[in-house]
This record gives sequence, C-alpha cells and structure tokens, in this order.
Amino acid sequence: MLSHLGNKILSKIIFFLTALLPKKKWFVIQTFPTWEDSGVVIYKELLKTNIKKIIWLVPELPTNPPIEIDKSKTKFIKRKSIKGICYFILSKYVFITHGLYFRNFPKNQVSVNMWHGMPLKKIGLLNNGIGLKTTYTLSTSTFFNETLSKSFGVSKESILPIGLPRNENLFCKENQIKKQLKLEKDTRIVFWLPTYRKSSIGEIREDGTVFNNPFNLPDFDQPSFNYFLKEHNIVCFFKVHPMADMGNYNSSSNLLLIDDEYLYQRKLSLYKTLAAADFLISDISSIVVDYLLLDKPIIFSFADKEAYINSRGLNSTEIIDNPPGKICFSQNDILDQIQLLVEGIDEYKENRKKLKQLYHGQTDYKDCSKKLFKKLNLY
Repeated sequence: MLSHLGNKILSKIIFFLTALLPKKKWFVIQTFPTWEDSGVVIYKELLKTNIKKIIWLVPELPTNPPIEIDKSKTKFIKRKSIKGICYFILSKYVFITHGLYFRNFPKNQVSVNMWHGMPLKKIGLLNNGIGLKTTYTLSTSTFFNETLSKSFGVSKESILPIGLPRNENLFCKENQIKKQLKLEKDTRIVFWLPTYRKSSIGEIREDGTVFNNPFNLPDFDQPSFNYFLKEHNIVCFFKVHPMADMGNYNSSSNLLLIDDEYLYQRKLSLYKTLAAADFLISDISSIVVDYLLLDKPIIFSFADKEAYINSRGLNSTEIIDNPPGKICFSQNDILDQIQLLVEGIDEYKENRKKLKQLYHGQTDYKDCSKKLFKKLNLY
C-alpha cells in the first residue's frame, strides 16, 4: 500500500505521462459502484459508435456482469494496476463519476465528469475539499452550473446542462421490472434511499445525527413497519448508501434490505428499478432531484434535518423551503404519509412540478448520452 506521499508522487508521474504522450481513440469508463447507471448507459451508447476499444477500470474483475458485454471491444482492467494506468494514459476519452488518478485532467485528454448527483449538499471546494477539473462537467439544469463551477473549480462554459446519462434508465418498462423482481402487477413498490450520515468507505466523515440504525430514525420499529407494508400490499426496498454500513439488520417479508448485488443478480440496476417505484422515501440525497422527472410522490425521512443541514451545509435551500414531499421526523410520520398516498391524496404535486422545472428546465432527459456524443463527435 502506497503512503500518502507515494500516492501524490505517483499521481504526478501519471499526469506528466498523460499530458506528454499521444492518444489513441480509446475510451475509459470509471464509476462507483462499477455498474453505476451513468456508466452503463454510456457504455451501451458507445457500442453504437466507431470507438474500437473501451477500457472499464474496476476495483476487481467482474465475473457475472449484469449487462451484455461486447467482448471484442471491451476490456475490464483493475484500476490499481500498471496495465490500467497505461491504458488510461494512452486513452483519448475518460468518463468518470468520481476522481481517478488525479483531480486535474490534462488538456490533451477529453475528460467528462458525470458525477453522481446534483449538489444539493456542499461538495468539493465548497466543502473544504478538492476540485475536479475536467474538460466537461454534466448538469441537469443551468440552475446548478454556478454551484458545480465553484465546487469543482471549472468554468461555467465547460458545464453541459444536458442531463445525466443515468436518468435515461428511469423510463424503463415497469411491468418487465416487476417480473424480474418476481412481484405481482398490483404490488406497490417503495424505494427507500437515504444518503449516509457516517461513511465507512471513501471520504470518512460524519454528518447530522446518527441514530445507530440504517433507517436513521430514533424510533424505528421494523416489525410494525413491515406489518403496515404487508397490510397495504407494499414492498419496500431499502438500499443503504454505497458509502454507509447496513449494520446487522436483516430483511422482513415486505421490507427488503438490499444492495447493488441484489439488483445485479436480477439483471437490474438502481435507476432501472426506480422506474417501477410508486414513490420514493429519501432525505437530502441527490436522487430526489432525479426522481422528480417521474412526477411521482416523494417522502422525506429526515429526523435530523436541522443537525444535518448545520453540519453538512446545503447549496440549494429550495428543496427544504418548498419540499416536493412531506418532511417526516418519525416512523409514524412516514406511515401516515404512506397512508395518504395509498388513498390517492398527494398534497405536494405542485411543489414537485416547480422543482422539476428548476432542477431540470427544458432538458430532454431521454437522450443525454446522444447529445453528449454528438458534442464529442463520436458518431
């Protein structure tokens, strides 16, 4: 394992060689998790272009990919390997959702920051962190352009408000997804997707109040919550944030605690499955921004609202000032709101409409990848 100093030296060497050496028309994808929806959507669109070699940099070599792979064009290579570094150095195009070997890409390489969500929360330079200077940064709306510019240290002109590739997967066929999940057509689906309070990987930090359960509620009682779901023919998929820890909790009959692997085994991804969700439970996670595209109900489970906002900080207060769903502080609040939604009472439809316009504008969210590839002359 390299020391911090060793990593900095290696990063400088990789940058120097990348900036110096000529490039081949190769394409690098590096996302977290490996099968993150933006990376998958970009990969599928890449197969329609004249790119001859696609290098997918991964932490570990995959054994059972959840998508169809064109083996003639695709190489999976460990990110932390000499081979992976060499392919990266020689590749003309690099698409990422996080940083890679360095955070300031050279000008002779076309780098695209797809990031992993619009910055409702403070990130990067606005959060006492580091920037991410790429050729282009993707945005869902011009509303976020100034925040992205300040967060990553890039010019506003380099930000493309064309949407995120992963959002294309929100419009898959719902019935097919229910079949893959082995659910009846009349079963309601809820996705509960919180952001992390205490990270276990990546940037180690703690924000808000930690209630020592993955649901982050002070009064959460799993048996009673599961009973309510069962009585209303609802299946709730609870997926912990990739940077957080599930702890020792287990699934119940109607409250399923899942991870990415659960979806991959069913040839699904998070955003494809979200297409079939009747509504979403979350907090200040950026996934709320994306889910607005579906115009479906949202419930906020945000017991530590004030503590979280005070410790982490927000870039956008609109989502709190005029929330697209009920802000709940307890399990009973959540169950009461679910009951209203089951009865067809949706009091936040207008708020969602206004926020969708603000956070997405006139973006045609169904062809982001095509617009991006046209910009890069990849067709």
